[in-house]
Amino acid sequence: MAFQHGAWPTSYCCVDTETTGYLHSEDVVTEWGHCLVEDGKVVDQLSLVVNWTGRDVPPDFWLRNRLRQVKQGMELKGKSCHMSYEKMQDEGVTPEKAFGFITKFTDTIKTKGIPFVLHNHVFDEKMLSTNFLQFKFGRGFTFGDRILDTEAIEKASQIPDNPRVHPRSSDSLRDYFLRVKYTRVTGVKSNMDEHCFDKYLSKLGVDKKQLHGAKMDSYCCHLLMQAFGEQVTAPVTPPVYPTADTKVSRRMPPKEAPPMPSGPGLKRIRGQRLS
Repeated sequence: MAFQHGAWPTSYCCVDTETTGYLHSEDVVTEWGHCLVEDGKVVDQLSLVVNWTGRDVPPDFWLRNRLRQVKQGMELKGKSCHMSYEKMQDEGVTPEKAFGFITKFTDTIKTKGIPFVLHNHVFDEKMLSTNFLQFKFGRGFTFGDRILDTEAIEKASQIPDNPRVHPRSSDSLRDYFLRVKYTRVTGVKSNMDEHCFDKYLSKLGVDKKQLHGAKMDSYCCHLLMQAFGEQVTAPVTPPVYPTADTKVSRRMPPKEAPPMPSGPGLKRIRGQRLS
């Protein structure tokens, strides 16, 4: 794997999805976002809103209620919610068109050998795959083995002594990041909107109110990749060891005199040492 040998990738495709919730068996993808990077430069960004309104499945009453629940839940936590029923109607494309685009786009990226980058790839991939199957848009979905997970990278950076975060020669990228994801360590955080925002994104000019939009979150994955890359490639000053030509002083450092005792009842008599 490239990151094992210090060759940090500079070309990749960051992806994020927004959904109506966290239940793969019930919820739907409401927005697809990607940020395509070539040689360290952003060459393409997209926000694709999926319009689920006016359909029998999911029914409108469920969709409206679910979107309202998501908005209320996020606002109670101080987070911004950018999706609404009205936005779907105004900006969205049909699910058939959206998932057709996702299939063609990701197939092109895979063919070019460009790795995908996500923050917690398991959630996005499973949600997409379930939607593909449930609504008969295809035979499931996968990002393939060339995948990088910024959440797992951040977690691994905090626990370098844990053997589970060390890549193995037999690992694929998917194997490695799945193992790191399911490595539980008390006190270690790696979520984007709190931990990564405070540690990295806030210093890079990101407005926290912009988070939780698929286009912005995919761009934030790119910013995290850049921040991690700088850490990986930062020059290390090698230690200086003495050589045969190095002159080493044999003089012993002067011995420091012990401190003079002081305090009440201690008086120095002329010509007498205090012991």
